[in-house]
Amino acid sequence: MKRVYLDQAEWVEFSRASLGRPADQRVADALEIARYGVRQGLLTFPLPSSHYMETMGTKRWRQREPLAAVMAELSQFQTIADQRRILDMELDLALRRRFGRPYEVRAVAVFGRGVAHAFGEPTLDEVQSPDLRDLLDRQPALALKFREARELAMLAGPPEDLPVPWLRTDAHRAAAKRFSGGQQDLVDRSGPILTHQTSPRSNLFQRNTTGASLNSAMPWWMRAFSSSIESTRM
Repeated sequence: MKRVYLDQAEWVEFSRASLGRPADQRVADALEIARYGVRQGLLTFPLPSSHYMETMGTKRWRQREPLAAVMAELSQFQTIADQRRILDMELDLALRRRFGRPYEVRAVAVFGRGVAHAFGEPTLDEVQSPDLRDLLDRQPALALKFREARELAMLAGPPEDLPVPWLRTDAHRAAAKRFSGGQQDLVDRSGPILTHQTSPRSNLFQRNTTGASLNSAMPWWMRAFSSSIESTRM
């Protein structure tokens, strides 16, 4: 199986194509090829934590929902580990090759499943309600649907009109804004080392990128939202 990484801009193009509004016919064709590859088990499109943050930064649900849907379809919620954990492992390996230390490497599975893996957090499988937990234990098919719905909700965020009085449906955007500010700060400090020029349309096929890609993982921020998902699905 081949793993394919897409920039957020390319996911946005796939989202538009899934709604029948591709910027370029080649994007629509690429989406169909990607879908075929996923269905046949030939391709997977894993998501890093940065894509969760950037998707949450999209203000309106009507834009986030189709974007999250196509991400879920092609990624199957396969995710890339928190970059800080990957960096720890790579540093340990580099030091051991050069100096013979450390003996034990801080190993991490680079590819895994779900938002928890992307952010380097414990699993989200814990269910607080005893009744719901018992129901899911007795019905594995329902438990799978529940986990998939929760993963999708963690990616798309809540609709603006979600009828949960105590839940701020715009709270996720504050974390996304901090993430965006952190990325911009890194770009500013990188100066001429990093350049990233994109065309506003058809970016999937018209991109000139040099330097290293920045994928800043932010502190975990989704627990409260996860709890609200569970309560609203009771």
